[in-house]
Amino acid sequence: CPDIPEEKKKEEGKKLQAQASLSGILARHFEYAIRNKNPFTLDKSDFKIEVVNTMKKFNAMMDAIEAAPHVAIDTETKGLQRRANKLLTIQFAIDDKKAWVLPFEHASAKWNKPKLRKIKERLKKYFESGKSEYHLFQNAKFDLTQLKVQIGLRFYAHEIYDVSGGEYTLEENSKCLSDHNLRHLQVSAYKLDHICMRYGWNPYKGLGVDKNSRNGLATMELEKFQRYAATDVIVLFRIRDAQFKRAKHEGWELSRFQRCVTVVLSAMN
Repeated sequence: CPDIPEEKKKEEGKKLQAQASLSGILARHFEYAIRNKNPFTLDKSDFKIEVVNTMKKFNAMMDAIEAAPHVAIDTETKGLQRRANKLLTIQFAIDDKKAWVLPFEHASAKWNKPKLRKIKERLKKYFESGKSEYHLFQNAKFDLTQLKVQIGLRFYAHEIYDVSGGEYTLEENSKCLSDHNLRHLQVSAYKLDHICMRYGWNPYKGLGVDKNSRNGLATMELEKFQRYAATDVIVLFRIRDAQFKRAKHEGWELSRFQRCVTVVLSAMN
């Protein structure tokens, strides 16, 4: 029989590895189906949203996050470019009960230049102070680049817990979902909505905005996507709690798990 080219062997090997990894993931979820319960299902309760559209509201928000040990942060931008982009809103939460949506360069932002300068100055001082225990992100490298470019950060002084890193630490095989041999499944390993669905909830369903339509946010009224934006930070706390619960169930010591999450972020990039 003819020899199989080396490149073909490697390709077939990768395909088999991806399929084997997928089998492990499916086995875990099949167990949940048999038990008729995902023991790590996210809390689905509602939450409050505050649009920060005055300096009084902005200063009150900053007072709250400056005193908080854990702060979830997310950004909405005109596109997905890391640098040549426009920062539309920044979202913050200090727990899973309330989210702040700060219009930054969105059309609804009515800041004059002096007010916008004060906003940037206080945000910059906070991000460079490093007084929290840690900040929560999903795909932190994107949001941190936006904050650095748009606010002019010289450095970022806070520790980071990235829920994508948490997923990678708990189940490295999840990365197989992004393998080109499994793209027909239309499932991503580390997109925020897909992480939520692996924990039994899709909070974006019915919002009218999803992760595939966000390129139109620059021309969309804030009222139409503020819940979508706020959800991005609320679910970070709920995913973190589910990951901590799962890590404990699997025998992790929590502080070691958090350290490992920090380390694996570099392996995911």
